[in-house]
Amino acid sequence: MPQLPAQPGALNQADILYLAPASPTLLREAIAQAAEATFARFDGLANRLQRAHFLAQAAHETGEFRWLKEMGSDKYLADYADGDRNYCGRGWLMTTWRPNYGRAERVLACNCLNSPEVLQAYPWAALSAGVYWSDNKLGDLAANDDIKAVTRWINGGLTHLSARKRYLVKAKAIYGILEGQGGQRQSDRRLRQIRTPL
Repeated sequence: MPQLPAQPGALNQADILYLAPASPTLLREAIAQAAEATFARFDGLANRLQRAHFLAQAAHETGEFRWLKEMGSDKYLADYADGDRNYCGRGWLMTTWRPNYGRAERVLACNCLNSPEVLQAYPWAALSAGVYWSDNKLGDLAANDDIKAVTRWINGGLTHLSARKRYLVKAKAIYGILEGQGGQRQSDRRLRQIRTPL
């Protein structure tokens, strides 16, 4: 069982291992660095509670950072409104649809309209999620600790809400936040007592 990091601060490999034990070992540092770059760049990711919600959703949407492209059959992917499966979900929050790729390209100055697979690479996978998070003001919902509202914006429904909640408990622990404490930091000793595996 991965141990809870001793001090909340900048994310590191140990934090990613704790949050997402199945995450690719060789990518954990890149994941942590991409998360920190996203936090520094986008609105709605300034406090620990907002960051915990963001990471929990990202961990769930990507199968613990293993899948940076939406899974689905060719028929499913062909059912996109614009008929272009090239703009299926990619990145940490599964950026979907041509207009959202266009928005990511404008904000990030990456060539994801002509090369959509760019959003499957670091740091773009995380940064594209930051674009969606900031544009839709999900930080406001996260600051209110409203996992249902955040999930609806990201997922369109409440699919796998219990799994998302488990990731959120772990992400909050990384940042020293106990459930029901309104974002108050607690002692590391107390956090170790409440640690729960996924």
